[in-house]
Amino acid sequence: MQARRMLSAIAWLGGTAHAGACELSMALEQWPPYVYTAPQGAVTGLDWELAQAILKEADCKLKA
Repeated sequence: MQARRMLSAIAWLGGTAHAGACELSMALEQWPPYVYTAPQGAVTGLDWELAQAILKEADCKLKA
């Protein structure tokens, strides 16, 4: 359900994105393997990577 809400928000953002690049901030809840901070300090996980891929197609950047 949480992933569905996140994807809906991303789809909405993609539909309203302007011609220039955009940036989206996302609050994180550690929930391995979906979203977590790797030992090196980088955010990773299935949901994180999916969100990044979708936003890349919308010419947007995702930051934690």
